[in-house]
Amino acid sequence: SIKHAPQSFSSSIRAAPPADALQSIDSDIKSCTRTPSDPAPLSPGESFYGMSCEKEPTVQVVRAETMSLEDIIPLLQEQTCGSEVAEDFQNTLKTIAHILKDGVGGIIIVVLQEDIFREQSDNMAYLDGGKLTECWRSVAKNVHADGAKFGQMLSAFTAHSESDRWEQADVNRLLKNFPELEGSTDLEGHAKDGALVLSHRGTVKKAATHLKYPGTSYQLVKADGMSAGTRHASALAFADQLARPGLSPVGIVFARSDAGGAHIFIPRYDREPLVVHFETQRHADQAQMLDKFKDRIMKVGRLMRKREPVLVRKGKLGERVVTLISGRVTSDVTIKDDHSVVVRAPTCDQELYVLQQSKFEALYITPGADIDSLDDPTMISPFLLSQRRQLQERGFKLYHPKPDQCRWVYKITPEDSKLVPTGCFMSSWGAQQPFREGDYLGMPAPERFATEIYLMPAAAVGSYVDVDQDEYERRQTARHLTQADMIALFKDKIRRLGRPMRKSRLMPIRPAVKGERIKTIVGGRITSDNVVEDDTSVVIQAPDTGDQYILPRDKYILNYEEEGCEITGDTPENKLLRSQGFRLHRPRQTNRRWVYELTAADVAQIHTGWFESSWGSLQHAETGDCLAMPEQGQTEEVYLMPAKVIPHYSAVRNSASLISL
Repeated sequence: SIKHAPQSFSSSIRAAPPADALQSIDSDIKSCTRTPSDPAPLSPGESFYGMSCEKEPTVQVVRAETMSLEDIIPLLQEQTCGSEVAEDFQNTLKTIAHILKDGVGGIIIVVLQEDIFREQSDNMAYLDGGKLTECWRSVAKNVHADGAKFGQMLSAFTAHSESDRWEQADVNRLLKNFPELEGSTDLEGHAKDGALVLSHRGTVKKAATHLKYPGTSYQLVKADGMSAGTRHASALAFADQLARPGLSPVGIVFARSDAGGAHIFIPRYDREPLVVHFETQRHADQAQMLDKFKDRIMKVGRLMRKREPVLVRKGKLGERVVTLISGRVTSDVTIKDDHSVVVRAPTCDQELYVLQQSKFEALYITPGADIDSLDDPTMISPFLLSQRRQLQERGFKLYHPKPDQCRWVYKITPEDSKLVPTGCFMSSWGAQQPFREGDYLGMPAPERFATEIYLMPAAAVGSYVDVDQDEYERRQTARHLTQADMIALFKDKIRRLGRPMRKSRLMPIRPAVKGERIKTIVGGRITSDNVVEDDTSVVIQAPDTGDQYILPRDKYILNYEEEGCEITGDTPENKLLRSQGFRLHRPRQTNRRWVYELTAADVAQIHTGWFESSWGSLQHAETGDCLAMPEQGQTEEVYLMPAKVIPHYSAVRNSASLISL
């Protein structure tokens, strides 16, 4: 038997949905642009499924109860047994229930007696001018006579669409199943939403329809306690207006959720509709995706790491972030905490996506670089300067991916599509992602981190590079090299094969302030990040690149003349340097070092790609970077010199002091 909501559930709360309704997985609120043939713009409180003509009625809670479909079928037969068309009606209801159970995708299906359809016809307006109805009736006019084709049309209509409209790919898939529609369908760009209306005999009457109904006094709460979204609220309200005096309902409404599960709404005169819920097929979850694809991805996929830096800012509670790649929505997330960040990808789409703070810190080198520190502003076009300024105002900073953070990347094949028959799967963060041939699946590496699978559109793979499997495995068990390791490994090679060089340009130098933090950023890469711990150190700014670094007083006196000169000139940069206390200092003739360019073989010896500097910072070495080592007699150390700073140095012609060992 069905348990109905007791009278105590009635209340005088207003019709505005409760807060938890906004978080319902079944929200289904649509946002799209209408075409000229569509009905007038939606009004407040209206959706593609239906509209309320009254404002702010008091509402009574209607609670759904979950039942098996085997128990629901007798209930439907019992509820409709008094109808003059009971046999046809019951047969159609049973067929629709089974079709919904075996499929996925959000939909409202209304089954009406013929005379009631004629009565309600004005309350069911086309969203597409009747185009889908024409197509549907031409290939699958009746659910009983054309069962298989009806199921194919329903699957095409409810298949996930990023824009909630018929896209070219959707139309192509429809024509593949129904080539007879070639030349007679004009669905592209029209709404891929709304209700499907059938007669009690199973004949398609209208598709992609906009239901209209008077205001309802009921609010649906699902069996799990969650408030229902717009689709189910419309189904409940439309069912309520179908109530007639008598023992048998004249129509019944079905509503299936995008996330899975369906409800049946049975009108009852002078009381709330009876609502029951049953399970349906669902999109593959993460456990199912890992079970089907983990081994395959590890065996056949490519091991890759992200190469390009990204822009990152702090996320905002309640902010909605839609990931759009090549016109496709691949993720749609609302931030529900204060610990998420928004990432802007380095692809041509510059798509945005959300990461938890902990995952972000595991993947990227922190801290990030201020955008205005990356290049000489005079070399950037006004357009890019404007864009950079706007990004800064939004709080974006540049972050480089950690080189040891890798993932397997696997291209989806036609055979794989058979393993995900719904064409979508659920990501670990709750977003519905499409599963299509030619796209890629990503999975974190190594295997102990392979706990999720997510979509990687082909356009996003271009920001990744392949990783040597053997080298990667060595790095997983390696540690960062210490200064002692670096000296032992590279001292002889640097002095034997390196170039003797000295700094040759006047350098802007100012006194450091105890407690200030100085990040050395060269070409967008952070090579050092330190806090000044005394009152005697200095801050040096490199010409052209603008990167700054700290030098202890003893090294400063050893390498630079203490007597500096004022920075002249009225350029904005010179004015800024003067205001910050910088003066120009000449490097001493003894300010010399060996400079050695790293090869790929050298970098392979730095197993993790990182080593510790003498001042405690971790430095990341890449092929083409240089290692520097002071001439004999100075403190013995090895440190990183990115290739961009080499122009600040000149070759030493008489290098006797450097080569005397």
